[in-house]
Amino acid sequence: MTVIDANLKHTNAAAEFIAKGDHARDVRDWPGARAAYEEALRLNPNLAAIWIQLGHAAKESGDHAAAEGAYRKALEINPADADGHLQLGHLLKISGNISGALESYAQALAIDPLLMDAHAEVDALRHKLAATHGAKGPDAAVYPTFARPKRARADTLSIVFEVSDLLTYFQGSRLPTGIQRVQMEVIRSVAAMRDASFEYAIVCFAQDRGLWVEIPLHLFANFCKHSISGGDVTAPEWKALLVTLEATLKRGPRFQFTEGSLYVDLGTSWWQRNYFLNLRMAKSACGIRYIPFIHDLIPVMTPEYCGADLRRDFVAWISGVMHHADYFLVNSEATRSDLSTVAAELGRPLREIGVIKLDADFRRALGTAGSDADEDPVYFLQSHDLAAGKYVLCVATIEARKNHAAAFSVWLKLIKKHGRQKVPMLVCVGKDGWLNDGVYNMLKASEILNSHVLLLQNISDSALAALYQNCLCTIYPTFYEGWGLPVTEALSYGKVPVVANVSSLPEAGGNFAEYFDIGSENDLLAKMERVIFDQRYRSDRERQIAKEFKPRTWQQITEQVLDHLKRWAEPAAKGAQNVSHRAKAIVADAELGVLYPLARGTDTILWRGLEDSEVYRTGPAWWSTEDWGCWTKAGTPATLSFQVENSGGSKLLIYVGLRGLTDGECQCILKSEGARPVQITLPPASDEVAILELDASGEAKRAITVSIAGSRAADLSVWTEGRDPRVIGPGVLWFYICRNDDVLARVSMAEALATRGYARLQRQPPAKPDFFVHT
Repeated sequence: MTVIDANLKHTNAAAEFIAKGDHARDVRDWPGARAAYEEALRLNPNLAAIWIQLGHAAKESGDHAAAEGAYRKALEINPADADGHLQLGHLLKISGNISGALESYAQALAIDPLLMDAHAEVDALRHKLAATHGAKGPDAAVYPTFARPKRARADTLSIVFEVSDLLTYFQGSRLPTGIQRVQMEVIRSVAAMRDASFEYAIVCFAQDRGLWVEIPLHLFANFCKHSISGGDVTAPEWKALLVTLEATLKRGPRFQFTEGSLYVDLGTSWWQRNYFLNLRMAKSACGIRYIPFIHDLIPVMTPEYCGADLRRDFVAWISGVMHHADYFLVNSEATRSDLSTVAAELGRPLREIGVIKLDADFRRALGTAGSDADEDPVYFLQSHDLAAGKYVLCVATIEARKNHAAAFSVWLKLIKKHGRQKVPMLVCVGKDGWLNDGVYNMLKASEILNSHVLLLQNISDSALAALYQNCLCTIYPTFYEGWGLPVTEALSYGKVPVVANVSSLPEAGGNFAEYFDIGSENDLLAKMERVIFDQRYRSDRERQIAKEFKPRTWQQITEQVLDHLKRWAEPAAKGAQNVSHRAKAIVADAELGVLYPLARGTDTILWRGLEDSEVYRTGPAWWSTEDWGCWTKAGTPATLSFQVENSGGSKLLIYVGLRGLTDGECQCILKSEGARPVQITLPPASDEVAILELDASGEAKRAITVSIAGSRAADLSVWTEGRDPRVIGPGVLWFYICRNDDVLARVSMAEALATRGYARLQRQPPAKPDFFVHT
């Protein structure tokens, strides 16, 4: 007998057993079906479909372990079988393994987004979980990207410090400025503590991966150490740190939050894409509480000193912060006041604020750099032809807001009035910032001024300490600050700072600074003349500073931060004796008759009612918002979640604007509880509208979730020559909700559909917004 004949014989025999098994199955003879299928698989073990049938027979026989083994064997042979994942999900569900069931259903939907049974099972499990946890909306289990949170140790506070801002800064620059110094010193102080009442972790948001990665303490400490030792971003030791960081962010595992953690962002996150989407998932899955440290509100308080893109991103960010924050930390009473003003302008209630004044002793912080020859104070000063007491120091980023123009103008007047020999050099230390062309043009236009101003960048902390120690005084003419660290630095070195009497600077300078009216250049001139030329007056002020200025250590400032965190954790800890820390999902309110665009925000000013519609996105299946709307991720249904009031017991209509894929036709299915699923054909690169009709509900406030899934995906790398690696599902432009019996709302939408004029259905800012400029 040939091999072919033998295989044919086995195939025929297997077919006979399969037929026997099918007959036994049809008459519900499960033991007989199981025995026949096992014989067929003994003859041909590669029959994936028969492994599925064996799984059914074993399940119906009550042998769940054997059934699971059969289903998994089938998926091992054919992992792309959506029905196989579905059947495994059913088995795991009835076995009580809810998270495993959800994972299997998600796998089925990733293969076949139109698999209605899988959609139904996910919805059913979502409601079951909601009933179990007492919350409507998504829970940890429907977010397979988040593992079950770690349980906190008894009487131990879990703190997670977010350092994305700091580490992103280090990828383009090295020497830290004010906000970076705060992050470094607070976390270094925490690391030096031996306090058993709390545990901490350092994390960074890996934007491309949509997750947080833990940063090892030794890596963070090395960044802190080397960042202040010099400004050379090409130095081997610095490049090695960046390579290590890149590998950590690309390959590090997802950080697992401890349940109820305090998530403290000591920097800022306005530039991060999908940051708040992932934060909402973490809050829902792990019950974390979000505490941002607001250092300033420059783009909304002094927008004239910021570019349009920054203003747009910041406005969207601060609106999102107001929506998500549980508490706030700020650096001054002035920033607290500004934050309250912003909240009032947006029409939002404001959560509790902890004020952490940055009156730190910077002498230790600035004196920890290396000891190379080029860092020797005497050598450094001599190399720049600077003599002790013969220059005035200005430490500030070179940008319009810092008001170098006023300092330069006053220096010209000083030279013209007193002569070049009597006027000290003006030494400006700072990297380039925004809108600084005017500053450099002033220097180019005046040879006298150019010869009397020294610009320094990328100097080490040792060099900066030498400049402070040996300067005559300092000048800080800025228009607006959140705190004003250069003022505190000057006082730490016993020097008189001449500063503008604006925003937080009186808090930073206290009774020790020399203040001038920001609107009067003559006042600045008079104050500089007095401090520079009146030696007795200057010496008296320096003696006052030496005697009365009592800066705090960074340890003391950090202890104040921890005191706030511990106090804010107490209510949750007391309530956690019988109840989980886990927070309810964040579901935003939506108004009837209003269109909500999922495009990236375009507002550059604040106005009452402003809300970034990205808050309605839930779950992991969204790419970041773009100028037109938002692509979904392929393989998993994307969801929109919101709650509406005053539906009046009427049916609701939900209109959803959709965009087709770039490379071909796509079927898109939309589902929501209480509505018949809607399937729509999306031609390539075209915009269409789907309409869901929801049954009436008697609830005063109705929670609604809409799922959106496409039948296929598009690989953008093909169309962008690899520049955009995303694999996308259908795009979502906007959604709109109205009562079925609201004729006016339906007519308004009909007109918008006919003309493609959707903008007028959105919330609109006042015709002439009356916002403020900080003074």
